[in-house]
Amino acid sequence: EYGGSKIGISVTVIHFSLDIFLFFFLFLSSSSMNQQSPKTNKYVDKKNCTFRWCWLNVHFAILLTVAICYGPVFFWAANNFADEGSLFALVVSMLILFTLISRFFIVQQKYFLLNDLLLCTAFGLSIPAFFFAVGPVVLSQGFSMWDPYFLDLDRQLLGWLCEEGQIALWLDKSAALNPQTFVGKLIVEILQISYSSYYLWGYLTLLILMYRYARAYLRGDDTDLKMVQLKMFICGWMFTYYINFLINLSFPAKSPRIFIKEKYSHSLEGFGLAGHLRTASSDDSTFGTFPSGHVGESFVVAFYGLRLFGGLGKLSTFFAVLITFATIFLRYHYFVDVLGAIPVILLGLLFGLFIPSERYNKYIEKAKTGYENLNGFLGLDVEKGLTDIDIFGK
Repeated sequence: EYGGSKIGISVTVIHFSLDIFLFFFLFLSSSSMNQQSPKTNKYVDKKNCTFRWCWLNVHFAILLTVAICYGPVFFWAANNFADEGSLFALVVSMLILFTLISRFFIVQQKYFLLNDLLLCTAFGLSIPAFFFAVGPVVLSQGFSMWDPYFLDLDRQLLGWLCEEGQIALWLDKSAALNPQTFVGKLIVEILQISYSSYYLWGYLTLLILMYRYARAYLRGDDTDLKMVQLKMFICGWMFTYYINFLINLSFPAKSPRIFIKEKYSHSLEGFGLAGHLRTASSDDSTFGTFPSGHVGESFVVAFYGLRLFGGLGKLSTFFAVLITFATIFLRYHYFVDVLGAIPVILLGLLFGLFIPSERYNKYIEKAKTGYENLNGFLGLDVEKGLTDIDIFGK
């Protein structure tokens, strides 16, 4: 209907998501991971982050809907049944769908925990699956590259400071800091290692939250808070990825290291390890330049880490800063890619309910009537569903 255009593919994802969102929200309302309601009903001052329980379920349902839709849509748009990237995306989306459907057939309570952990694992797998599916779609549909536009924006923003608006070019031509000097090699080594740790912080946070939730569940402790923290992090972390992939698909680009490769005089080898890491992670067919997923995801994880873990959060924040510098200095991204990551970070934190919004309090009162009408049909506890709790409480 849309002629296979990139706008059409984006519209298709959104269209499919809206079509089945209500079904999945109603379905999820009866599932174990979403049926539980907080038992606490205490006042939380404005310095702490509070939220409305049912909004977390709404956001989680939206996230699941998008995750289930992405794989089939990407597989269809790639137009290549033999492509491993799009096939992997399809398999992961079907795994998420299978995990949800299987809840209907669980009899023993202990298997709900396994189902919850499997769902979290499937979400984790969706990150590389959907990332590697973007490239095949771009190549199959013959989308135009946006590198000339991003480079031109960099020239306008930083052209007064360095050639082509690229800080990496300035470093490359610096007598004291170019990648062949000792200092230059040290900078490359540190930044490349930091850049390569990008996935570590998000998955480590997910594993810790899964462990906390499983431990509370097996001990028979109150799992409300642990489950809320886990779902909130998944909502914020995954949504940031998913919106980033959709923008990557709409504005594909190759990155400065490829588009203006001939302008650089020195390779980025560091003391040896950096060169191996760059070789292992180099993929010229991903097109995920704008906005920078490395910057966006790193800071979303860092913000959650600071509120949840303290020490680990500070460490992940430190590496988020290094990763930001690495995206520019190591030629992976344009400067405008880093700027583009800022609104994506804010959207992820809002969707994950990390940033409280007064509008939720207004909308929830209007939604209460609708929830009361559905209460008898779905078996929802409206009063518990509208309870405030302290998200980041101990």
